[in-house]
Amino acid sequence: MTERKVLRITYRSHHPEAEEVSTREIEPVKKDGDYCCAFCRLRQDFRTFRLDRIKKAELKDEFFQPRSLPLAMTIGPAKRAAMLSVFSRATRGGRWIWWGIGLAALLVWLLSR
Repeated sequence: MTERKVLRITYRSHHPEAEEVSTREIEPVKKDGDYCCAFCRLRQDFRTFRLDRIKKAELKDEFFQPRSLPLAMTIGPAKRAAMLSVFSRATRGGRWIWWGIGLAALLVWLLSR
């Protein structure tokens, strides 16, 4: 990441019914625990890759220009999962009040940074 070099990875998907292996070229931006946040050239978008699913990584001689991370990627994967879980529970059965509380908590957290 510090050298801003492109990585070619062999990555195993997370789909339990159809485990696919793909080769991707990524521009790594940050490491967050067990995850790597990167721009995926195949999908032309930012993606989060679990490190234990990367089967092979090869450093290419190609450099990349850093890209700005979307706001959602600045929040760690564990916090994102927790927020999505709150949203999922809140919207089931018409319990929109919990969704509002979760959104308010997120805004307070973002504004306090």
